[in-house]
Parts: sequence; structure tokens; C-alpha cells
Amino acid sequence: MFGNIGMSDGDPNPIRWFLNAGLSGMSPLSRRPYDSFGIAYYHLGTSSALKQAFPMRDEQGCELYYDAAVTKWFRLTADVQVINPGQRAADTAFVTGLRGKIIF
Repeated sequence: MFGNIGMSDGDPNPIRWFLNAGLSGMSPLSRRPYDSFGIAYYHLGTSSALKQAFPMRDEQGCELYYDAAVTKWFRLTADVQVINPGQRAADTAFVTGLRGKIIF
């Protein structure tokens, strides 16, 4: 488990506070001892001055990934993120990714 919290007075910082929390670890599948996973959430609280000056709101999002050890030297990671952006005019984003890693 992990987490962070940061705070400011919001003047002149555009960020008033930030929080993230998550869980990561090795695969719960006994046949996949070198795999890993993670899930996390964040919330970014924008300052009152920024919300008044622009059409802004607090931003939040979450992420889920699974890293599969295909071989001892090749990893394949699938990643999904959902982001509710701070800009009011922007829609919620759903982002997927796939990454390969060669270890030598």
C-alpha cells in the first residue's frame, strides 16, 4: 500500500492539495510468480483563485495495470486509466496502453 498527501495555501499556487493512494504487489496467481499488478487513485484540489479565474474543478483519476512476465527477459504491461480532468469543458478520458520491455 502507498499514499501521499500534499497541501499548500493555494496562494499563488494553482494546487491547493493533492492526494494519491494505491495498492501494488506481486501476482496473486501462484503460477505467475514474476507478474505484478497495481491500482491507484488520485485527487487534485485546485485553488479557489484558479477556480474563479477559469472554468476549473478538482481533478481526479484512477489507474490499473498488470505486468506479465512473458519470459525472464520480456515483460508485457497492460494499463488502463480513467481521468476526470480539471477543465470543466473537457470530458472524462479513458486511456489504455500496452508496453513491452526487454531486459538484458
